[in-house]
Amino acid sequence: MSQPVVFPFPLSAPQRLIRSLVHSLKIGLVFCSLFISSAGLAAEQARSLELVFITSEYCPFCKAWERDVGQIYDSTPYALKARLRRVDLGDVDSTLPAGAVKVFGTPTFLIVENNTEIGRIEGYQSSEMFFWALSEYISP
Repeated sequence: MSQPVVFPFPLSAPQRLIRSLVHSLKIGLVFCSLFISSAGLAAEQARSLELVFITSEYCPFCKAWERDVGQIYDSTPYALKARLRRVDLGDVDSTLPAGAVKVFGTPTFLIVENNTEIGRIEGYQSSEMFFWALSEYISP
């Protein structure tokens, strides 16, 4: 820690006040810049995550997911971190990230980060089970 500056003459009360305010302002600016940096980093991380929903119009479990979760997903904390993208099972081969394991059934949910699959949820039982499984990959 640096040594305080010692002045050869005493400071008046207004000078001490100004010196204290300047010091406080410097500290405040440091904390503001740290906050802005971390907010920018969090926003960047949020943009890199994606929830890919592999679906089929003939799948009753996909319809149940749409009814229970699909309608509210955009208003959940998960949506702030991972945007939802729906992909039909017939188009899945052209949209899978590089190195992803083939998808055989619906519903399948891929958690993708920077175009790499980091997790997968297969099937759907209930909204509670879905969000519990999703929380293993994305913190709400």
